[in-house]
Amino acid sequence: MPSLDQLFDFDRYIDTKAPGFSARVMLATHWQSGQDVAFKVMRREHLANDEVWRLFANEVRLLEVLRQTNTVNHMVDCGFVSDQADDRPAGGDVASCGRQIAQFYKEMPRRMAGHWRPYIALELLPEEHCLLNLIRGADGAGYHPLRL
Repeated sequence: MPSLDQLFDFDRYIDTKAPGFSARVMLATHWQSGQDVAFKVMRREHLANDEVWRLFANEVRLLEVLRQTNTVNHMVDCGFVSDQADDRPAGGDVASCGRQIAQFYKEMPRRMAGHWRPYIALELLPEEHCLLNLIRGADGAGYHPLRL
């Protein structure tokens, strides 16, 4: 099983305008693909919350279903990290499932019981493509209707 730093190199938080309730998102390099990714990892305080686990798993499934479209950023990898640090993982092992959501679901009960944290590594898009920025406007001054 690889260690976290063998699969990812972390840079900085990229969700500073809107930190998530159940997860944080960091800029990272995914060593296997060479891509910069948005690394989303569950917050430690939600490890015992079955509902947050369910929502995280649903997001993995939804990203895989939507992979056929060009409307969302694509999942590069998903899996679990053993690190129990605060929001930003600092070490530990990684159980990578790649894009195999069946493997993610199979691993989930065992990883939940072992207090591992789920993660999703997403294709990194330019900040101006962020839905929050599209709704709020680049200056953050007000909300603007989306034109679809």
